[in-house]
Amino acid sequence: MAAALGRPISAQTKLSGSVEAATGLAYTFGGRFDMREVVDMRVGADVRLGRPSRPQLVVGLERDWLRINLLPYHVCNGSAPGLVCWQPFPSLDGYSLSLGAVVSPRKKYELRAGVGMGTYAPVYEPDDVRGYIAHADLTRFGDRGLGLSIGARVLAFPDYAAGRLTTVVASVGGRWRTPHSAP
Repeated sequence: MAAALGRPISAQTKLSGSVEAATGLAYTFGGRFDMREVVDMRVGADVRLGRPSRPQLVVGLERDWLRINLLPYHVCNGSAPGLVCWQPFPSLDGYSLSLGAVVSPRKKYELRAGVGMGTYAPVYEPDDVRGYIAHADLTRFGDRGLGLSIGARVLAFPDYAAGRLTTVVASVGGRWRTPHSAP
């Protein structure tokens, strides 16, 4: 239709992108790893399609490390024979792919949200686990395309360690976007 109006499609859409690095605090819920605090680190990149002055389609690839336990190696409550010990949270390393949207209502601010899937390898365990991801973040950019981001992510593993495991992450990080990504 765009070509029929006399304008090439490339004049109406632009391909752009961004890269990011972030760290945050993750809380786990469910299964035998309920109520754990873990440090999350991640790096990622995304590709955006659309005019920067309008909502853009975004495809993102991220590398996650849910690694550092904030609890001692073993936590035990009670005394024998009713002794209950929690195992440490297994470090999860993995990749996720998401699809979403980016809006920049003002040149200096950007809101990004998406959903997707990932594959994670629990360290010291033989099998990978699949999970679902949902994320949203807000970034404030400076003059050179560098920005400070705050965000939230939910990773849900439907069948991990004989139960459902959900991880909620609050993070802060930095993002650089290509110059023509800005409206």
